[in-house]
Amino acid sequence: MIGPSAWSFIRQNPTEYSYFKLPPWSGEVVAIAFNTQTYPTNITDFRLAIAHAINYTYIADTVFGGYLTPFVGPEYPAWKQFYDLGNYSPYEYNLSLSKAILISCKHPQHTRTQLYRDFGGVKWCNQIAEIVQSELAQIGITANIVVQYHQ
Repeated sequence: MIGPSAWSFIRQNPTEYSYFKLPPWSGEVVAIAFNTQTYPTNITDFRLAIAHAINYTYIADTVFGGYLTPFVGPEYPAWKQFYDLGNYSPYEYNLSLSKAILISCKHPQHTRTQLYRDFGGVKWCNQIAEIVQSELAQIGITANIVVQYHQ
């Protein structure tokens, strides 16, 4: 397995190494999910503020070397014929909009702590969790990362 730190070396030596790039409609999906049944993420506008506070392009570039194709679910692009959302685009990274939405939610600062579960031992999960934690801090949300290990 090639780690992120060696990726540029692999790409610079195509005669010695090769790799397969999954097509943009493949079934590999990376998602950031929150429990929508607990407060305050059970409030749509609060989740919308979070969605605009996360820079998904930065995650794709930093964690996956730019090799992600964004899409709007709930079905991934291989099954477009079964579900058409009207060609919506992914959420735009916009901290000003995120802060404005969060203010309109009228949540006191003490209710802005979120629990973020991370799969231990999966490097990209850890990296994404740290990026999300940092980005949510910019809008006043403290994300506590809980690492879960599965046997």
